[in-house]
Amino acid sequence: MNKNDKNKSRSHNPYLLPFLSLAAICCAILCIVLYLFFYINARETRKANQASRLELVMNDFSNQLALFEKASLRISISSQYQPYYLERNKYNEMLLLNDFEQYRYCSSITETLFLYHGSDTVFLSTGNTTSLKALLSDLKSEDTALLMESFDNPLSEHSLLSLGDNLY
Repeated sequence: MNKNDKNKSRSHNPYLLPFLSLAAICCAILCIVLYLFFYINARETRKANQASRLELVMNDFSNQLALFEKASLRISISSQYQPYYLERNKYNEMLLLNDFEQYRYCSSITETLFLYHGSDTVFLSTGNTTSLKALLSDLKSEDTALLMESFDNPLSEHSLLSLGDNLY
């Protein structure tokens, strides 16, 4: 048997082409199945990651609100923040402003807090005072109405007001 006979017998193998075609089809199906498996797995992982992030954000927001509540309680029980204490002496107002500055960054939700006792003066946690008119001038009319309504009902439950880009 010479070389030409060997090459002819190899090239004339009737099972070689169907075998290679079947192997190629199996590989293609396996690749598609693996791709789908990894795609579905990645999608589920992404959903779980987003749910986890959302839970972290909700917990952080809840913690920030708890910090607001804690600051609110400390301010409400301190005699230094009571209107009768401020009416005694103008120096008490300066003490209040100095002390109120410690609450400026009590939460990352807002930069500035304010204290309103029903007069025209509003105390800011920046250590300044402003008039109620100046505070309300930066708000939209519907936000102003909502804030004034909450001022008119001070005995109602604590509520969180979202006015413009700020929380009150």
